[in-house]
Amino acid sequence: MTEAKPTQPNRWDATWGEAATSDRIGDHTAARYRHFRRYIDDHDEAVDASLFAELVSVEELRRELQQYEDAGAFLRLALTGDLVEKLQHLNGVLDSAFAGGRVDVPERLRNWQRQLEQERDQRAEMYGVLLQHEERREEALPVEREGQLELLTMLKAGLKTYSKDSKLKEYPLTDAEEQLVSAAYDLLVSRSGIVIPPLPVWFWASTDASNESKLTRLGLSSSRPKSGTSEEVMETASQWWELHHPHIVRFMGACHVGQSPYFVHERTRSLALYLDANGKTRA
Repeated sequence: MTEAKPTQPNRWDATWGEAATSDRIGDHTAARYRHFRRYIDDHDEAVDASLFAELVSVEELRRELQQYEDAGAFLRLALTGDLVEKLQHLNGVLDSAFAGGRVDVPERLRNWQRQLEQERDQRAEMYGVLLQHEERREEALPVEREGQLELLTMLKAGLKTYSKDSKLKEYPLTDAEEQLVSAAYDLLVSRSGIVIPPLPVWFWASTDASNESKLTRLGLSSSRPKSGTSEEVMETASQWWELHHPHIVRFMGACHVGQSPYFVHERTRSLALYLDANGKTRA
């Protein structure tokens, strides 16, 4: 593999080729995605409703990864846990799409779990070198106070949410990743002099408002848009769509027929579970 050149297209683009990114993590997933898209493009007549639904899910997850592609080195480090979780989810959907569409998958694109582990190890080594290289490290750190404050907050949130000790996530940070995020945080604190207060619960815990009784016992309540005319509802939805907050999830659809009607929304985790695990602290 060769190092990717800045002039090359996004690694999720079909024209990317076999070049590796400097960050490594997600390269194998991107290759699996490109293989799936090539299959769709070459067999459009074979795309039924089920496979089309898988394609929609894959594209939605890929778009969620764009913020990582556009971020700087230290913000990407802060987003490690979230990135790994999204890559796990995307690969699971790709597995389902490959099976449902009877897509012939090359051997090199099958064992994504092992490849992701290797990418995480390679990436940890890369960040270890970056943190030791003073000139490159200083160039990658934000200069403006606002940027420093944002990065510190994201580093702390990433560590709190995805550390093994928190037991909040199915795929926590590795020991090496935790050490790197912690080292980056300490480095930026020493450079900026900014001290971040304890993060509020609402910033780094996802919510599950379905268990109203449990939330009530914890002294919490959920909030929903007020009912109104279709225009008012659409206006509220358009405003909420632009928000980035762990308690707001995007609604994708619903089914009202059958014995078990259901809603479809983006992936989230339980706030009540978090509060129970952390002394039932109130937000």
